[in-house]
Amino acid sequence: MNKKEILENLNKALRLNSIDRDLIIRNVSNHIGYFDKADRYWLRDEYHTESSRLIRTTSRAFAFSLYKHIFTTKYLKQVTSNKALFADMLNEELNQKSAVEKKFKI
Repeated sequence: MNKKEILENLNKALRLNSIDRDLIIRNVSNHIGYFDKADRYWLRDEYHTESSRLIRTTSRAFAFSLYKHIFTTKYLKQVTSNKALFADMLNEELNQKSAVEKKFKI
């Protein structure tokens, strides 16, 4: 799943009720973060937001603090409004287009 699909799914989750939202976020959660060997959930750097930086750091005692946070409306609003994610996504698309243009000499 690429960044564009992830952001589209998170935008869709923001508009849905809680049950449908949870299903979408569970599908996306392995792409925006990961579980380590001790079953602690960590977010990837590009998906951190202001609110996720304030959440208690994961430990063996609190392994799911960030995982629970990604299901909140506050996190969804902040991550979907993150302009840096969109800028990276647009740069990737531009690079792909320029590679195609070079290949076919458009």
